Amino acid sequence: MFYILSFTFFLLGLRAYKNIIPFVIFIFTLPFGNAFSEYFYKSGLYSYDFFFFAIIALQCVKAIQSGKLMVLPVLQLIGYLVVFLYFFFGAYLYDLTVYFVRDLRLFLFLIYLSTIYSILRGVKFKTLKSSYFYLLISFGGGGNLIILALSFYGFFSFDDGFYSQNSFRYFDLVTYVCSIFLIFHSPVKPSNLYLLAFLIAALCVLVSGIRVLILMTVLFFLIRRLHTYNMFIKIIALAIFLIILTPFLDLGNTSTLLNRISDLSVDVVLLQFYTRYSPFFSLIESFEWYNYFIGKGFGTTFFIPWFEYRETKDELNNFIDSTYLTLYAKFGIISILYVFSVIFSFLRIAEFTNLKDKYILVFYCCVLMLVYSLPYQASSIGLIIGFFLINIGRTTSNDDKA
Repeated sequence: MFYILSFTFFLLGLRAYKNIIPFVIFIFTLPFGNAFSEYFYKSGLYSYDFFFFAIIALQCVKAIQSGKLMVLPVLQLIGYLVVFLYFFFGAYLYDLTVYFVRDLRLFLFLIYLSTIYSILRGVKFKTLKSSYFYLLISFGGGGNLIILALSFYGFFSFDDGFYSQNSFRYFDLVTYVCSIFLIFHSPVKPSNLYLLAFLIAALCVLVSGIRVLILMTVLFFLIRRLHTYNMFIKIIALAIFLIILTPFLDLGNTSTLLNRISDLSVDVVLLQFYTRYSPFFSLIESFEWYNYFIGKGFGTTFFIPWFEYRETKDELNNFIDSTYLTLYAKFGIISILYVFSVIFSFLRIAEFTNLKDKYILVFYCCVLMLVYSLPYQASSIGLIIGFFLINIGRTTSNDDKA
């Protein structure tokens, strides 16, 4: 299945400059949750990587034909330079292990950000009709709800018991798209299609069971819209409606899902952070003094103790659930340059014109990086797609006036 998907994505990449929407529809159709990784992941590559490989090949051909190279802003070039230098010296000094090669995802993630921006500048259409935009969101979010229902009722079986135990929730790249849609899209005149898309997107984020993402989506949604008392009342009414509606969906163990979302006591939060970050603290015990400044380089791995109990998982992993700590272990204090490059790239793709949205985007990405290692996460492509769709769907909204 991996090879079939990869070939299909490659073909879609060859036509990306003519129309990227078929790629969006196709990737929305597929379940890209970690539970299904055996279908889309192989040897450090995701099947959608081949979509970008095709575009890169086209860009190289165009550059040769025109004799012009694509010029990148300084902040993006710095990110590329950091990864390239660490890769070059690492390849010279150390053996090329599978973990070393997997760290090339750091380079690929930057390339994908640049590639989507180049498509944004080169596609024939500059906007997406509101009806198509809302249908895309409804299609993607609805697909996630269907996958969740099928998982709960036993239509899917997983070798890893962790995913079977968590069949009451589902998260993948579409969840990010829905979160971004909820926060950043404000229609001038809400239509029935928008209301449908909004409801499905809200449920999609809610059933992910990811507390940080849910809280950020709600918080930034409120910050962008709380201008009047009437708006406050409408938002509160909508929140109550969604809470009441969730149990009737019967998409899984609802009480478990709601408990997971609502349990935000200090002890629980601290325990979650300690568990996520403990492999990093174990690793830095082996640091030499200079590693605190330049890291341990490409191929650095973390020992994940809880993976010992999951037969399908390698106990060594290239990353932990934090972009900052993962990058610091590899690049030291220089890793801040990579983070700046990523955030700057998201800002370029979104092309927000008002300062409030720019601040929200920066805070949104910074918080996500606390609990996820975005360059390695299969679902992080959803952030790129989400900001891309918000950009081309902007003329159907009053976002620039928010």
